[in-house]
Amino acid sequence: RKWQGLIQRMLRAAWLSGLLCGVLAMEDRPRPSVLLIHADDLGYGDLGSYGHPTSVTPNIDRLATDGLRFTQFYSASPVCSPSRAGLLTGRFPARVGAYCDNNTDACAATEMSGTAHCCVGVWEPGMPGGVPTTQKTLGTFFKQLGYRTGAIGKWVSAVLMVKSSDDPLSASLSLPPGLTLDVGCGGRTALQHLGGMEQHAPSQFGFDEYFGCPHGLGACPLAACFCPNEGCAIAGHTNWTGCPIYANETIVTQPLDMLSVSGRYISAAASFIGRAAANGEQFFLYYASHHVHSPQFAGGDTTNTTARGRFGDSLAELDASVGHLMALAANFGSPTQKMQGEQTPRQETVDTSGGGAGVLTVLTSDNGPSLRNEVRGGNAGLLRCGKGTTFEGGTRVPLLVHWPGQTPTAAIVRGVMTSLDLLPTLVTIAGGSVPAGWVLDGVPAPDLLLGASENSPRNGEVVYFPQFAQQSRGVNGSGIYAARAGRWKAHWITQGSLQSGTSSPNADPLCGPSAAYTVLTTPLVFDIELDPSEAYPLDPTTGDYAEGLAAATAVAQRHAARMEWWEEPLLTAGPWSARGQPCCNPGCTPFPSCCCCDKDGPDPPPAEPCAPKRQWYRQQ
Repeated sequence: RKWQGLIQRMLRAAWLSGLLCGVLAMEDRPRPSVLLIHADDLGYGDLGSYGHPTSVTPNIDRLATDGLRFTQFYSASPVCSPSRAGLLTGRFPARVGAYCDNNTDACAATEMSGTAHCCVGVWEPGMPGGVPTTQKTLGTFFKQLGYRTGAIGKWVSAVLMVKSSDDPLSASLSLPPGLTLDVGCGGRTALQHLGGMEQHAPSQFGFDEYFGCPHGLGACPLAACFCPNEGCAIAGHTNWTGCPIYANETIVTQPLDMLSVSGRYISAAASFIGRAAANGEQFFLYYASHHVHSPQFAGGDTTNTTARGRFGDSLAELDASVGHLMALAANFGSPTQKMQGEQTPRQETVDTSGGGAGVLTVLTSDNGPSLRNEVRGGNAGLLRCGKGTTFEGGTRVPLLVHWPGQTPTAAIVRGVMTSLDLLPTLVTIAGGSVPAGWVLDGVPAPDLLLGASENSPRNGEVVYFPQFAQQSRGVNGSGIYAARAGRWKAHWITQGSLQSGTSSPNADPLCGPSAAYTVLTTPLVFDIELDPSEAYPLDPTTGDYAEGLAAATAVAQRHAARMEWWEEPLLTAGPWSARGQPCCNPGCTPFPSCCCCDKDGPDPPPAEPCAPKRQWYRQQ
């Protein structure tokens, strides 16, 4: 142990001496614009830069070679809505209501109706609830700092009940530049005002602009997912309304086209960044991609282009989107800045080294891979289990950071950080601060995020909440199933998840739904630095076990003592109504097929023909 500590100190000194050259002190850095890219279900082992041998991700990997790659970054939850709530607020999901009551299993299909009260685990269309508007988000703080703020893509809440077109509030809506009122499918009026969403829309959380489908695409009837007209791996909810695209609180398209939605999002990003440039403003853009969540999809640009089958094609489209975003960032503030609506050319890779010193780019994922979908569900790399679990594969995810001229290049950061830390960290880098008395569960770590230090201000402390968190379970009634204290990690409760279940006879028995909720009489303790795969639990008779359990217990108890749960569980379904789903023609018949609109909005780049199948291509 003595020699191990000496070696670690020598390596730390060498690391710092190499990185500190050219890294500016915080007070000497300019205030950046910020591009936060949030992938969906992207696993720790899915990217080429994180070791996958066949993933085609040159643009994302360029972020790693030109910037920083983090190896110990954690999401706030192993599932979507709670994780996004944590990232956007800097608070534990349960603190903002993203938890369940007395049910720890997903709702059955027959329960998603009437007044059923069961735990869905995420906010679905037609389901009441969402992050309370009393919460402050990244949008709130950046808007207060004078930034133009925007959100594109998947949102944290999915409460999308619409009012009729003659609602007097509709007349007060102003469409973003470039959008016009038109007549949609069947000659029905295009403009509709959102009823339920005004309580949970991005505009209520500090975002000036929003464009996208706020929920997962699997919640809708699905047609073509790959070019030219290939069906989807899952059917979706065939009796629900089609996936909508909103511009602020207005449905502009329903149903959306899976083959062009990524292009429309990039067009919206170009317009947003162009307006910021034209007005001399800095921007904060939260770009939340639907990739690579099931159902995977891709347009003609990336269909049939990878050795990793349909998952790889979807991932390649995410990578292409990142390339376009990086091109926009590299041009931001320059005389050649693309103005709103103008498209960037397709590129295999983007040079991120010049022109855009004012844009800090951060890319991460909301949780680990959905192993239930097997080869079409992502990869956790060397980590155990995946989405929905409190093993490392559920919440340890990629994090890539790049700020031209400010961050080191091709650096690996091994300090522990979580998505809860991004709010206080990014606000600090932008020259702001969190008001005294406003409680956060994240800690500011600007030097760690920018590669000026490998030391984590949270001292390696992480707590793990399950997919269906509830207050009555966990350490001291905290909902915490596991905790990490530096090198040690302890599990007091284990429970598998449908999201990590597979049909493989070699599947880990603790990952899938057959692994029932179990309070362990002898907790599992791992040396997570020596054993990130959690394959070798420590012998309970050893001193390391006692030391590790004591350290992890202290972390869990500290967090439990300061934890305050929101007054009601907002992830509990009910009453749910099909008529509460988004529909651009409320009250129409036959429902839901009559919910059909097609209005002007940011146009996608010209569609490319389906790419020819390459020699190494394999369809999965």
